[in-house]
Amino acid sequence: MRSLTRSYKKKETALFKLFSARASSAAAKALAAARRRLRGARQGLTVLVLDDSTREPRGITLSYLGLGLGFLGFAAILALTIAFSFGILRGDARAAGSGGELEAARAELDRYRRSAAALSEAYASLSRPLSELSGGARASGNGSSLLASLRASGAAAAARLRGELQGMAEASAGLEAAIGPLEELGKAAASMEAVKPTVPALWPIKSSLGHLSATYGPNPNPFTGDPYFHTGIDCSTYRRGDPIVATADGTIAFSGSYYGYGLCVLISHPNGYFTRYGHMDKLLVRRGQQVKQGQTIGILGNTGHTTGPHVHYEVLIGGKLADPIDYLWSLEDRKAPEGTIPFGME
Repeated sequence: MRSLTRSYKKKETALFKLFSARASSAAAKALAAARRRLRGARQGLTVLVLDDSTREPRGITLSYLGLGLGFLGFAAILALTIAFSFGILRGDARAAGSGGELEAARAELDRYRRSAAALSEAYASLSRPLSELSGGARASGNGSSLLASLRASGAAAAARLRGELQGMAEASAGLEAAIGPLEELGKAAASMEAVKPTVPALWPIKSSLGHLSATYGPNPNPFTGDPYFHTGIDCSTYRRGDPIVATADGTIAFSGSYYGYGLCVLISHPNGYFTRYGHMDKLLVRRGQQVKQGQTIGILGNTGHTTGPHVHYEVLIGGKLADPIDYLWSLEDRKAPEGTIPFGME
């Protein structure tokens, strides 16, 4: 969202510079045309005001210089109004994946709409007096060509202004359209964070100690040397006493001695996951207890059918075995050194 906001700000600054340059160029051309007209014409014009009474007509004398200055004043006021509006839009609107930043982006768009509306009203209020003045000049029949030139220049500037405002409106609509996908992305990220603790993704020995001494699947039996299917992975530190942790949030489904697993813990996790930890030296949880991801559940040991201290770790999904390696966040280099004899358990 920040990159999108920076891109919008760059476009906004470039648009403002382009419009300022064009407005200055138009004003300079109009002033040069007025000067050329003043050289070959009289120094002023008289507007006659007639009514239905018997009173004599009244005359109002307007100098060409005054008309030119009036137009320049109009252009200056219009340029200042636009500059002020763009200045308001240059507030540093933060936009990220959080709800507060999205609300700030919406507020910035609302301020832009209000500024554009105020700019249109200011242009309309300034256009009316110039129109009345040009109408009076046509009634007098004197200096109409100059005013026609001024009106043409003003109309061209107004058309360019409308084009610039249309471009800004399109850019605003693009930014507003991007808010929806960003909100969806934020919701997806929040959902992932909520699910993350329920997936068995930790290394089962606390502080990621130890290495992988036996993999899931076909392995040589550590007692006979015959091939057999290993139902989990063996994680070892070559010593007893290291803490064993729950790899995800869940409920203790079993805690006790279980055949060749020795002292064993079975945890039921959300979404159909189960994890089993065998050969513990000591159990630190009981059946029915709620545990959190990373919480210590026992002490690494050598109980059950095994050749050395390690933890036998299994992952089951819907009652079917899966390779625990596929769920670890980071395995790093956990293979046993060359020539090491695996610590089997079955």
